[in-house]
Amino acid sequence: MRFTSWLFFSFIVLLEVTSTQLPLTLIFLLFLTVMKREEWIFFLAFFAGIILDIFSLRALGQTSLLFLIFIFLVLMYEEKYEISTLPFVMITSFFGSFFYLFFIQSDVQLSLAVTCALLGGISFFLYEFFKQKKSDTS
Repeated sequence: MRFTSWLFFSFIVLLEVTSTQLPLTLIFLLFLTVMKREEWIFFLAFFAGIILDIFSLRALGQTSLLFLIFIFLVLMYEEKYEISTLPFVMITSFFGSFFYLFFIQSDVQLSLAVTCALLGGISFFLYEFFKQKKSDTS
């Protein structure tokens, strides 16, 4: 992971802890999982969950466990479905954020889950758009 990605990831974790109820870290981890499909994302998910638990004053390991299960399930579906598609990212963002809000924050708001699905879909669409533009110019 490059320095800019680490910086962006740190900003997302800080933003989630301080000012928003949206599970931005979960969406970022989903995005990394879909794009990279590498094992180091499990370590990142574990440490991000620990950091979120510490700063949010929750039971230690609760968020990490949810992140790890979420990434494991996404990678399990890799063999059955094409996970690098917009519908998969949006549906997975919705259900992942819904369960995150249900289990971790105990405050399920359907509008937050829909917002996360849209945010995940928009970020995936922009990534694919700029990736295609870059390959067209080369």
